[in-house]
Amino acid sequence: MTPTVKKNSEIVKDRLWVNDTKATNLDATIAALKRYKDSHIHLILGGDDKGVELNQLFEYLKTIDVTIIQYRFK
Repeated sequence: MTPTVKKNSEIVKDRLWVNDTKATNLDATIAALKRYKDSHIHLILGGDDKGVELNQLFEYLKTIDVTIIQYRFK
């Protein structure tokens, strides 16, 4: 776990909550998810995709135990 992630992690009710503020691009997001690939992940996704092709992320998500939560900005 990187120092930034460790600083933004907390255990609440036997669940690890991670705010990976460095996972703001495709490669960093996939790398962050790989750290927890053996656990069930609740992933909050949202924001501007900045024109990036996200198929690589969606293909990786098919290989892990993940629940996706869509965050919409108002």
